[in-house]
Amino acid sequence: MAVVKGLQDPPIEFSRIRQPVLLLWADSDPALPLSAAQQLRERIPQAQLFVVERTAHQLLEERPDECNRVILEFL
Repeated sequence: MAVVKGLQDPPIEFSRIRQPVLLLWADSDPALPLSAAQQLRERIPQAQLFVVERTAHQLLEERPDECNRVILEFL
């Protein structure tokens, strides 16, 4: 939760998200484990999860062609 000048963002109401959401995730991210993506997928009704294999935290730099393909298909 972000804090700015003593203010806190309200909690995200995931169930209210109605637009399609692409969760593009790296399979070997040391900072954001795949389990976090799976939890988001369960909480966001219209979410699609695509896992980029053999990739760490910077998946857009490590696998740009695959990421671009997935994003274009999603759009």
